[in-house]
Amino acid sequence: MLCSLCVCKKHHHHQIVDLETEEVKYLTSETLEAITPQINAYDVCFPELQSDLVGNMAAFKQGMMGQINQLSKLNYAPAKQEGQNCIAIGDQFEEICEKYLSELRLCNTGIKKLINEFSGSS
Repeated sequence: MLCSLCVCKKHHHHQIVDLETEEVKYLTSETLEAITPQINAYDVCFPELQSDLVGNMAAFKQGMMGQINQLSKLNYAPAKQEGQNCIAIGDQFEEICEKYLSELRLCNTGIKKLINEFSGSS
């Protein structure tokens, strides 16, 4: 048998590797290198943002309750004005949270659809 790599008869028994197998290995590696950073970025980002959100929610609640508790120390006119300010801030808070929840639900639904594609492609 003539070795095409070293052009000698019976020189070495080189391992013959199917080109398609090597290309699939390369494609798998390339795909993994592209997707892994995408997943890892959000895998880190979401818990950090959630932690920040929980902290901000607690700080907002504490601040708002403090403002409301201060109303009892005021006369009627200033208390009414501060009460209206608190209600306006509460409305803004609710608007922000409703928008966030809507986007969060869309994100969750979109990811579920992508997960369902796995069962459809296998």
